[in-house]
Amino acid sequence: MGSAKTYTGTIVDANCTQASDLTSASNKTKAKNDVMKHCQASSNTTSFALLTKDGNFLKLDDGGNSKLTSMSDSKKNMKVTVTGTVEGDTLKVETVAKM
Repeated sequence: MGSAKTYTGTIVDANCTQASDLTSASNKTKAKNDVMKHCQASSNTTSFALLTKDGNFLKLDDGGNSKLTSMSDSKKNMKVTVTGTVEGDTLKVETVAKM
């Protein structure tokens, strides 16, 4: 298991269908913009992901989801810094802080 790293990006809904386009898209910028437009996290979102500036889509683990759920702020366009380790397409969250 790798050591923890820090990732920055925008919180989005992990269950959004547009997110799958990121892995197969030849145009990452367009795919990332589609995710930003269609996958906004809302007050009803319970499963979150971090969309990094370079277009990586990392689903947060249960601990990360509960940390975000407990934040009272609106999650729409929320920019965060997350420290954790990536396992597959999941980010195992140690800390999350709003930027």
